[in-house]
Amino acid sequence: MGLANDVELHMLKIDYSKYVAEVYHEFAVCEIKISLRLDLITKVQHDNRNRFNLPSWVPDWTFNKRGHVRLQNIRRPEHRYSASLNSQANVSFVPGTGHIRMKGLQVGVITYLGMPTSMQSPEDWKNGVVAIRS
Repeated sequence: MGLANDVELHMLKIDYSKYVAEVYHEFAVCEIKISLRLDLITKVQHDNRNRFNLPSWVPDWTFNKRGHVRLQNIRRPEHRYSASLNSQANVSFVPGTGHIRMKGLQVGVITYLGMPTSMQSPEDWKNGVVAIRS
């Protein structure tokens, strides 16, 4: 994922006494503050177990679920979409709460969710797209 190489960039201090949830939360805050983007929240894959009791916007980097799309390097351009183009995230963090505040614009409403997929490999996804297009 390239996270370990970014220790200096993120000014993260390695501290093995911290709980996993603290490390994940601190990394998420640092990544959002440095990148000024919210790409990180697209990596959230919590289910009803949420074993570390993470805030809803902090990814559980250990999560491994059948059909889960692999966690990709969030900084690589080919793994980004950008409805907001180059605008920077307008966010603040509420100390001691795990809350994030952000400003945004509602562009639509989700009215229907499909069934979960059992696709596991990139080849499965490719075949699915081909089937939809034909």
